[in-house]
Amino acid sequence: NVIGGPASVSNAVAGQVRSLANAPVTRLAGRDRYATAAAVAASMPASSTVYVASGAAFADALAAGAAAAKNRAPLVLVPPRPITGPAARAATAAAVTTVVAIGGASAVSEMQLRAMAAVRGAKVPTVSRAVPTVLAAARAQLGKPYQWAADGPTSFDCSGLTSFAWTGAAGALSP
Repeated sequence: NVIGGPASVSNAVAGQVRSLANAPVTRLAGRDRYATAAAVAASMPASSTVYVASGAAFADALAAGAAAAKNRAPLVLVPPRPITGPAARAATAAAVTTVVAIGGASAVSEMQLRAMAAVRGAKVPTVSRAVPTVLAAARAQLGKPYQWAADGPTSFDCSGLTSFAWTGAAGALSP
């Protein structure tokens, strides 16, 4: 397959690929990068997992493409605005049960993930309002030594810090 329209991969290059492969070449393209990614996703066998990355952040899309290819799952690029059209259909295909978002919340927003889940009929748990307090409590421990099986207050391991931040500092029982 040649991925992208003639502006991305010229017809001359597609012809060279066809000659080198000595086989027919199919061009998968859309009106923009989002529709092209959706066309590629639609051409793949059904998968229970879909990778999602920002189409505006090259590094995220590149990393997501490698992860998706390794796991033989489609990659859907999302725009910085709400997901609609081909990207929404690809990200919410009937077989999809797991959405792996690559990049932070500024790249793939919680709103976008909730929109995908809503179309699939899944329920996405709400984010606890204690998160800012928990993060502040964890950050306040920066500089304290790492010690295996330590749960504070003078040293921590990763699970000890998590437990300390959630139960001790934030007063929350669980994340």
